[in-house]
Amino acid sequence: MNSALTRRTLLQLAGASSLAVAASFAARAEGGPVAAPAAGPGFASRTPVRVGAAALRVRDIERVTSYYRDVIGLTVLARGAASVTLGTGEGALLTLEPRPGAALEPPTAAGLFHIAFLMPSRRDLARWLVHVARNRTPLTGFADHSVSEAVYLNDPEGNGIEVYADRPAESWRWDNGRVVMARTGSMSTTSCR
Repeated sequence: MNSALTRRTLLQLAGASSLAVAASFAARAEGGPVAAPAAGPGFASRTPVRVGAAALRVRDIERVTSYYRDVIGLTVLARGAASVTLGTGEGALLTLEPRPGAALEPPTAAGLFHIAFLMPSRRDLARWLVHVARNRTPLTGFADHSVSEAVYLNDPEGNGIEVYADRPAESWRWDNGRVVMARTGSMSTTSCR
């Protein structure tokens, strides 16, 4: 294990510590300790939680726009002097803002880990994977999280991307009120039905 601390690691540790302290204070303010969640599906699986469009500052807006359009499969929804907005028929997902003079940060710098794009189904993820394979798009990894399967890659400026599909929620395993997520095995590319 590498024991070198990076800014990203320090920020993650600080964030986790801050979250724990904030949860403790919130529980006290509500009049009691934090109760363990009940077994079975919790808030996140019962409540549609969505993040609005993300924004990235990029050096070469045309190159990065082409990547998200041609590789990821997004559509250009709006183009202006200050930004390009991409998304799907359901709405905006990503806004790119030009910063031609910006320095590229090293991979160990603090910042965005990745943007995640949820595919409608496992079959859609498989079709997209065939698309990137045919175009010889470099990938950085695959993961089977038990509740989802994911493909990882980087855009031309090094921003991390996850493209994934959830498994049906009724197949998720629960342990003491928490979803069991694992990184076991590898994704099957032969049974994407």
